[in-house]
Amino acid sequence: PERELKLRTEIIHALEKAAVSTDRFIFAENIPDSSFLTDNKVQVILTDHNAVPPSIGIPDTCICGIIDHHAPEGDLISRPDIKVTLERTGSCATLVGELLLKKSAEENREPDRSCALLLAGAILLDTYNFAPETGTATEKDRRILDELVVKTGIDTEAWFRELKEKKTDFS
Repeated sequence: PERELKLRTEIIHALEKAAVSTDRFIFAENIPDSSFLTDNKVQVILTDHNAVPPSIGIPDTCICGIIDHHAPEGDLISRPDIKVTLERTGSCATLVGELLLKKSAEENREPDRSCALLLAGAILLDTYNFAPETGTATEKDRRILDELVVKTGIDTEAWFRELKEKKTDFS
C-alpha cells in the first residue's frame, strides 16, 4: 500500500539516490476496480510472489509473468500463457537483475543505471550483505550483484551500510 511506502525509509532513500520519482508509481489501492485492468488490457508481472495476494485484487487474466524466489504456490505457475521464472535465490532482485542484464546485452546497450543501483541495493539488503549466518545468499546472487556493481561503480559495503542505516532512521 502507498501509505506504507513512507515507512520504508531505505526504499525512499534508494529511490532518491537513483533519481526515481514515486509520482509514476501505481499502487493497487489506486486502481478503480479490476475492470479497469481488463478493459485496458493491462499486463502484470508478479515479482516476489507467485500467487496474487487477495488484498491486491488483480484478475488472473492480467497476469502475464511471474518472477519469484519462493517455493511455488497456487496454480498460476502451471498456466502455459504465463512466463514463469522460479528459482531459489537470496533475493528476487537477483532474478530481475539477471533479466535486465540479459536484455541489455541482447540489445547491445548498458542497463539503466538507476535500475541497476536499486537492484544492487535490494540484493544487498535481502542477503544482509552476504553475511554467512543468514544462509540466504547463493552464487547467483553474488554473480549478478558483481555484474550490477560493474555497471554502477558502487561500493557495496558503503551502499549496504547506507541503506541499513536508513532502514532504522525514522526521523
